[in-house]
Amino acid sequence: MEVIDIIQKAEQMFFNFGIKSISMDDLSREMSISKKTLYTFVDSKDDLVYLVVQNHISREKEKSTVISKKSINAIDEFLQIILHNNDELSSLNKNVIYDLNKYHPKSWNLLTGFTEEYIFNHILQNLKRGVKEELYREDMNPELISFIYINSIDAILKNIHNKKTDKDIATTIKEYAIYHLHGIVSEKGRNYIHNNLKNKDL
Repeated sequence: MEVIDIIQKAEQMFFNFGIKSISMDDLSREMSISKKTLYTFVDSKDDLVYLVVQNHISREKEKSTVISKKSINAIDEFLQIILHNNDELSSLNKNVIYDLNKYHPKSWNLLTGFTEEYIFNHILQNLKRGVKEELYREDMNPELISFIYINSIDAILKNIHNKKTDKDIATTIKEYAIYHLHGIVSEKGRNYIHNNLKNKDL
């Protein structure tokens, strides 16, 4: 057994049931190892949560790089990111974000730093690409739009567990992403969406 095996199993359990509700005893039982053995790999639950977030971020960076390289244009890239995020978030327990924010500040800061730097720059590059391809409006401010986007996503993730809604995280993020896309496209981009969005299972 390696530490990555523990990280992957912990991520699965945390994401499905929430972080607070899963104890180190639960994880050790699920992996059929003693808690003593578990603590030879990680120092604490807080340490494990940090490793889970770190591993998740690394995987997201790799996936976004692949999507960017294989996408045919900026809209296609953005739509593929939406679909990927939808898959990732569809089984995410609403309490995960709340638990991170309240009980694991180091991990929360790691996640918000990823959003504020990497995601911001990824959205910014997508906007600039779309303008060059004439698919996005050339009269917008890419830096400001990127700032608005990441802060809106952050607000959704922080507050959704408090909302009286039947919408899950994946659905809410997807709806906002489509809303964002329709606000930035040019006429050429709008025509592209009209002709291709129906094939994206959104």
